[in-house]
Amino acid sequence: MRRLTRRERVLALICGILLVLVILLQGVAKPLRERLASVNRSLHQQDEVIRRAQSAALGLYAIEKDTGALSTSLDALVISGEVIPEMMRKVGEAAEKAHIGEVDIRPLGQDEQEGLLRHRMQLEVRLSFPDLKNFLYFLEEGKNPLIIDRLEVNAENETSDSVHSSILVSAYSLPAGGKK
Repeated sequence: MRRLTRRERVLALICGILLVLVILLQGVAKPLRERLASVNRSLHQQDEVIRRAQSAALGLYAIEKDTGALSTSLDALVISGEVIPEMMRKVGEAAEKAHIGEVDIRPLGQDEQEGLLRHRMQLEVRLSFPDLKNFLYFLEEGKNPLIIDRLEVNAENETSDSVHSSILVSAYSLPAGGKK
């Protein structure tokens, strides 16, 4: 076998270095790059999961806040205890605050609506129109307001300020065994 010339040795060395580089590139760098790309995709997926979880958490927080507000509203609306006497007391207080005379009260019974009991009563009263406005205001103010379902107003005569009013009011309570 003959000896390699200097030029052939340099070429062989360059080919050897290139071969080692190709092997390193194909055997080490390419799998590392693919693994890095896989980790990057996984991170993007995890980021998306985190974004969706944060969005859901914000939605749940808003629902919790709304539920608290609705619960407070329900507590203010629902009468606990004896409903009809409480409604009559509220009518009496409103009449006293509005400085009106006697109010004819007629309970009309109860019915169930969306998990609550609705108690209704009819009020008949003769008073001036400004007093009627005040009376209605006082019926609907404060905790456990009475809800005015219907109002019928008839003038005594064409020139009088006095009116005859028929007012249908309701209040709500929880059915027996219900929780606030």
